[in-house]
Amino acid sequence: SPPAPAVLMTGQNGRSPVLFGRVGRLAVAFACKLVLLAVSASAVDHYAVLGIAQQATQAEVKKGYKQMALKYHPDKNQDPDAQMKFIEVQKAYDVLSDPPRRKRYDRSRSFYSNGGDEDMSEGSFGRRGFSGSSWGRSETPDHGAGTVLSSAEEVMAVVQGGDIWLLHVYVDKHAFFGVWMAQLPPWIKLGHVNLERSDDLATVIQELQGGNLGSAPFLMLCERGRLKSFVPHQSMFFGLASAVASEAMAFVDYWSKVHLLQSDDDLRRFVAAPLGSSPRIRVVFIVSDPDERQGDVFQTALKMKGQAHVAQICYYDAADELGRPDDFMSHFQLQHLPTVLFYDPSTGSWDTLEGRYAFKRALQVLEKLLYGRRVLPNMFPVQELDVESYAWRCNADHPCDWLLVLATTAAMETNAGELVKAMGLFSQACEAMAFSFAACFWLRLGRAPNWAALVERHRRGPP
Repeated sequence: SPPAPAVLMTGQNGRSPVLFGRVGRLAVAFACKLVLLAVSASAVDHYAVLGIAQQATQAEVKKGYKQMALKYHPDKNQDPDAQMKFIEVQKAYDVLSDPPRRKRYDRSRSFYSNGGDEDMSEGSFGRRGFSGSSWGRSETPDHGAGTVLSSAEEVMAVVQGGDIWLLHVYVDKHAFFGVWMAQLPPWIKLGHVNLERSDDLATVIQELQGGNLGSAPFLMLCERGRLKSFVPHQSMFFGLASAVASEAMAFVDYWSKVHLLQSDDDLRRFVAAPLGSSPRIRVVFIVSDPDERQGDVFQTALKMKGQAHVAQICYYDAADELGRPDDFMSHFQLQHLPTVLFYDPSTGSWDTLEGRYAFKRALQVLEKLLYGRRVLPNMFPVQELDVESYAWRCNADHPCDWLLVLATTAAMETNAGELVKAMGLFSQACEAMAFSFAACFWLRLGRAPNWAALVERHRRGPP
């Protein structure tokens, strides 16, 4: 019979409602005007941003802009807040250097004692960007945690990189700045490219556009050398972040990050863990439309790469003509769609999240599971110990002073019953221990010869 599993505990260094007709349209317009005026009440003071008085001449506006732009330029100021201050300086100059916009801005300031931004009731949205872009701002203009790209090299690094970027390409007087930038999904990185800051920037963007620079502002999605440029249209005004996310979903290589399952057999094979394969937890997003692309699914797959295997399946691809689940799918007793299935191939244990917000909750639930918290009644998974899982679990934010390791031999792993029994007992022990500074792992000695030698030495005892 295979030897019993070994349990090791090791210490770590450093613990660390509705109206119709013209009256209705007027009512809606009046309501929108009130909302837009209200949200402008607490915006930033553009004059203060440029360090000038409200009576400043256009020459003084320009001088103040140059001084502040130089002070906060990312190439010259290494302060972490410099990039966002630099963007604020550019936004302030965009408003104050344009006499009609400045006049509207001054009028709104006289209405609000604490200073406001442009009167959005006179603003418009068009090919030249937002004319009056303070909608939805809070105490300071929130342009999102974007990165100012100030050189051609930085732009090319972003375009060729593996992350999904949205480049906001603009000129001094015309841009798409707004709070929508702070509402983008976390898997989209935001970059700002001002074509008037450098001839090299204009040149590289023109080359990326196939020699046609076009008219700024516009948005550009990029990943691994692939590009997609587009201009938001007026119907996107109050949902630009969602519109951008939809564009991005159509742009990304979705199925390279999310496993596509198309049958009951595909589902069975995906959750299984044959001898020697990865025991990482399986997460299956079950949808009703086979062509569905979900941002929450994509985000989970990106964030948990190396820690979990993520897949998507249409329920009706694993069901009969009457909509009854096929053999393997029927085990999970699904009641609603959408559903997220969590499956631990090491023990065969599983649990589900169902309902409207299941996909939004999935990532948070998965992270808590892998940090050793029982957030699902039927699961307490144990990660396999390797470099990736250790670095993810034990780091500066979550220090591990102790490791509890279940070490098993290749011989034992061939005995499914014994392995599941051992893993179950070990999971119970880990849950009972439940120290925030301790972590539990499963170590397969056949894949870790140095650990195998250490276990063998401790079996024999000291020389």
